[in-house]
Amino acid sequence: MRSKFFCCVVLALCLLFLAQGKVFASHLKIDSVLVSVIDPEKKAAKLQFNVSWDNSWKDEINCDGVWLFAKYKLPNGSWKHMTLKNASEGPFNYNDQAPGFSSKGDSQDLGMWIPAEKKGAFIFRVKAGSGTVSSKNVILVWDYAADNVLDNEMTQVTLKVFGLEMVYIPEGKHYIGDPKGPDGPDNTFYTY
Repeated sequence: MRSKFFCCVVLALCLLFLAQGKVFASHLKIDSVLVSVIDPEKKAAKLQFNVSWDNSWKDEINCDGVWLFAKYKLPNGSWKHMTLKNASEGPFNYNDQAPGFSSKGDSQDLGMWIPAEKKGAFIFRVKAGSGTVSSKNVILVWDYAADNVLDNEMTQVTLKVFGLEMVYIPEGKHYIGDPKGPDGPDNTFYTY
């Protein structure tokens, strides 16, 4: 199910870019990654970073955003996918649904949604519009106990945050393809 969703989102992003020419996020930047708090009692660590991207947009039908996920590695270990502490309470609804202990940073214009799998977060523009998005101190909370990392290993862990620019496509029937058919741009669908 999840891979089907991601394939649809990536395909839709490509089609929107080629078909409309004006819908394209760009220049995604994630920096200043650090662990700001380790809470051994809750077996959680706050992963803090800055994120920005250009050409963000939201309209009455859908929006772009960034899928954020993090990887960790212990010395002499391999990179593993990080599990977040909390998920959003409901399905994506274009509103800020950042669960407890998670934050979209200093930007009041951003929302955050974390799916039940807790393997990443979708951050997005909350209000209709377009332009550059920039937020400092975005926080994801790592449930390091769920990933079998011990308290005494937290000082030895290496972390990286990754992001993919994406478009949210509402669930349901919809057409894809270029309305110009075979006379449209190369590398697009034109039969549905």
